[in-house]
Amino acid sequence: MQAGAENPELLNSLECMKVVTQFLRANRAVASSLGHPYQVQLGQIYETMLHVYAHYSSQISAAVSAQVRTMLLLLLLLLVLLLFLPLTLPSLAGGLRHQPQQRPRYAHDQEGDAAAAADVH
Repeated sequence: MQAGAENPELLNSLECMKVVTQFLRANRAVASSLGHPYQVQLGQIYETMLHVYAHYSSQISAAVSAQVRTMLLLLLLLLVLLLFLPLTLPSLAGGLRHQPQQRPRYAHDQEGDAAAAADVH
């Protein structure tokens, strides 16, 4: 813990994170067992743990900030594409105008058409 407080980059390794987690779990278990007498031990590790906490907090903030920047850049790209795409679609679509589809003709439709034609004459 002392080495991590002196050189915060050591705290970034996965192995060190596991050791810190085990240390905190062990101290929590001892604190819940001992109660008030644990204050002596807490006083010895408190400042070091504050430095470790500050380090991990800044690392998390930096990672979130980087993710937010990435997401904002992707959203900006999407916005630009959405604004640019309607301008390019008419020129790209050219002859792809929407043609109304004819509905399929069935035998009963043809009989109805023949009857309607007979009524007109």
